Parts: sequence; structure tokens; C-alpha cells
Amino acid sequence: MKTNNKKVLHLRKVKNEPTLLTLTPKEVSELVLEGIVTLCIVFLLYLGILVMVSQLINEPGFISVEFSAREVWHIEREQIAFYKNIFTITSVVFAVAFTYWRLMRRYQQMQLNHILEELHLIADGQYDRRIPFRLSGDMGQVVNSINRLVDSTVNALEDERAIEKSKDELITNVSHDIRTPLTSILGYLGLIVNQPNVESADAKRYAEIAYSKAEQMKLLVDDLFEYTTTRPNGAPLRLNDIPIVNFLEQVAADFELEAQKRKMAIEVLPNNRDVVLELDAEKMVRVINNLLSNA
Repeated sequence: MKTNNKKVLHLRKVKNEPTLLTLTPKEVSELVLEGIVTLCIVFLLYLGILVMVSQLINEPGFISVEFSAREVWHIEREQIAFYKNIFTITSVVFAVAFTYWRLMRRYQQMQLNHILEELHLIADGQYDRRIPFRLSGDMGQVVNSINRLVDSTVNALEDERAIEKSKDELITNVSHDIRTPLTSILGYLGLIVNQPNVESADAKRYAEIAYSKAEQMKLLVDDLFEYTTTRPNGAPLRLNDIPIVNFLEQVAADFELEAQKRKMAIEVLPNNRDVVLELDAEKMVRVINNLLSNA
């Protein structure tokens, strides 16, 4: 007998309310450091531009440039200070916007790292976990899709486990049910074989009993075969358009001998011989066989 060692999956449905993503102290420190470094870079860039402009203004040739600008664009020296203030304000706005963009980009990377950590735990078999973060935008849609995918996977695994359990129970029950008539068959055939002087009447009776038990075993085997062929992944139904009256008359002829043994009569009294049904004739005969056998 072969024994298969299978990994047992403990599945438990959970309903975790999504919460906001909480950063670790280390991640908060990284964000703060990222903001400070970004502001310093922008400030140094601003100072560099101011130094370049100041050197340009202090150059001897700038006086002639200033005079030409007054003649062409009517720019006064006082206006240069005004433009300097505009540049300063623009630089501050740019610094804030650029820093915010850098921090959000870093924050999204941290979100992705947390999501990947949860995915690794789920991939390791912790199917009771879900990504518990309530996120917005595309990242939130990704999290919701992943959670739905895990839910569907858990449901599929539970269905498969239920099918395996029912299959094991069926095999156990059929094995137990087959053992009883098989024991009787072996017993009665053993009486015939081991008793040379057995009377013919007794031998016939023993053979009839063994034959009856063999028929019971056949029905059990048919049930097992029916189960394996009608599972979702089993053989599909072979449907055909069949005249129902002709089909029933054929079934009645097949069971005529069995009906005579039970002192019964099977008759087909059709009102309309033109009725056609779409069915699998082989499986329908098995259904009728089971019904008549258990009647």
C-alpha cells in the first residue's frame, strides 16, 4: 500500500479591517533625512545661481549691459532687485514641490516594501493573512486585487479539500461495503470447493447466493465508477436527441427478466411517440438501474 505524505494546509477565513500604513521609526527617520537632504540640495542650487548672478552684476562689462537694457527694455536697477525677489519666491515653491515629490516617491517605495513582505508570508502558506493596509490610488487597487485573489485561492483550496475528503470517505465506505459481500462469496464458494460430497441442490443454492453477492459488488463498483466519471474534471455528458418512447421500451426489455423474478410487469404506455429528449443514454440507464435495483 502506498502512502502519500501531503502538506496539510490550515485554512481559516479572516476579515481584517484595513488600516492606515504605519511606518517604522527607521522609515520615519529615512523620510526626514530624505527631506533634509533634498532641501539642502535645492538651497545650494539656489545659492549657486545667486552667486553667478552677483558675479555677473559686479563685472565691469555689466554697466554697458545695464545701459543697453535701459535703452531697449527700459529696465532700471531697482527692477533687478524685484526680479531677484520673484526668483527667490519661485525657488522656495520649487524647493517645496520637489521635496514633496521626493518624499512621496520614497513613501510609495516603503508601501511597496510592506506589501511585498505580506505577499512573501502569504506565499509561504499563511493563507489566513491579508494585506491590511488601506491605501489610495493605484496602490490601493493593487492591494484590493491581491486580497480578492487570495480569497479566491483559499476558497478553491477549501473546495478541493472537501472533494478529497468526500473521495476518501467514499472509498472507505465502498471498501467496507465490498468486503461484506466478498466475504460471503468466498465463504459459499469455499463450501463448494472444500466439500467434495456437497449435494447438487446445496451447491446450486450456494452458487446463487454467491452470484447475488457478486451483483451487489457490481452495483458498488458501478457507483464508484459513476462518482469518478461525473466529477467536474471527469468525462463530460454525451448528449444526444433520443426518442423517449423507444428508449423506455428498450429499458423495459432489458429489465424484463428481473421484473419476472420479482413477479412484476413493466409496461410503457405512451401518449405521444414523437417526444424527443436530449440526454446521455448510458448514464440514464444507470440511473434507472439504480432506481429499480433499490425499489
